[in-house]
Amino acid sequence: IVEYLAALRPLVDNQGRTGLVEYKDEMPTFEGGPKFVLIVDHAREVEVENYGVIPQIDDLKTLSDFRYCKTPDELARDAQMVSYAKWALRLFELEERPPPAFVSVRHVYVRTRGKRVATERSRLMSPDEIEEQWQFVINDIKAMMLLAESVTDPMNVMPNTEHCSAYGGCFFRPDCHGGPAKN
Repeated sequence: IVEYLAALRPLVDNQGRTGLVEYKDEMPTFEGGPKFVLIVDHAREVEVENYGVIPQIDDLKTLSDFRYCKTPDELARDAQMVSYAKWALRLFELEERPPPAFVSVRHVYVRTRGKRVATERSRLMSPDEIEEQWQFVINDIKAMMLLAESVTDPMNVMPNTEHCSAYGGCFFRPDCHGGPAKN
């Protein structure tokens, strides 16, 4: 763990600024919808040349090979990172501050094979882009709610067996009704 933390430190050091670590919060989704609960790994304000001080949301990840890192555009469409960006905008609103020009969403990766080395991928998202992407998240939530309301027996839900063996296999596999992928 010491090697892991040493690899992370240069990328997440607050450089004297206050930040939030493992911060749990919730926010509304839509009228009549569920609360969106999130735990932000690392949030802080950073100075970005030509843009001033903006919020930066870090999500800490481990992986075996950096080839699996998400691209900046994938980050901007990732439901988790979009929800973090929306949360950052909401904090500005709740604090009655003008919205930032951008929110920086960032994955900080530490390699688990070989030497513990860290890298990062980031993307600046404008408030308009965040709102646009947040609507996709909301649409997914609404679709999941409709599905949940329409099924009274979980055995009638068609399983997605595409990733049953990924990352060493699903821990739920012994109890899954997923058919051939169960074996």
